[in-house]
Amino acid sequence: EWVKPNNCGLFCKHMAINNSLEDNIHPNEGMSPNFVGWKMFFVVGGKGLTGSAIIRLLKNEEIEYQIIQRENKKDFFGKSCDVLIYANGNPLRYKANEDPFFDFKASVESVAEYIHNIDCKLFVHISSIIVYDKINSKETTKENITINVERLDNYGYHKILAENYVKKYSKN
Repeated sequence: EWVKPNNCGLFCKHMAINNSLEDNIHPNEGMSPNFVGWKMFFVVGGKGLTGSAIIRLLKNEEIEYQIIQRENKKDFFGKSCDVLIYANGNPLRYKANEDPFFDFKASVESVAEYIHNIDCKLFVHISSIIVYDKINSKETTKENITINVERLDNYGYHKILAENYVKKYSKN
């Protein structure tokens, strides 16, 4: 099941940890995520804005994790983990529209590289609300809404391509 956390532009494959990733990144006081059974997390982009929030959560919960960045990614190829969280890709919308090929490589090719080179029990893909062609209301950003990809700019189009790639090729 694919879920969009409330009040959040992040999208993820439901992890059965809590009801949403937003609850895990910003848990309410007294709420502790249920990480029972997950032993090792790899976080791609763990030094970025979203990734670093995930790292803080894992650290607070005393969960073993490894941070994967561009500089060390090949060290992880061929390895396995319980959960791979992909909080990576081009965050610069203007750059996507200036250089579509750069953005395709950063947002689509990159996600494919991790899906095919690291074995994981669960692949969690962090995307963007910009995958919707209309982002002005909750009604137009529901998971079951039909998205007109012709209305998306390069940034949104590549983000939805990456999401669809994950849905098709991720084992989990």
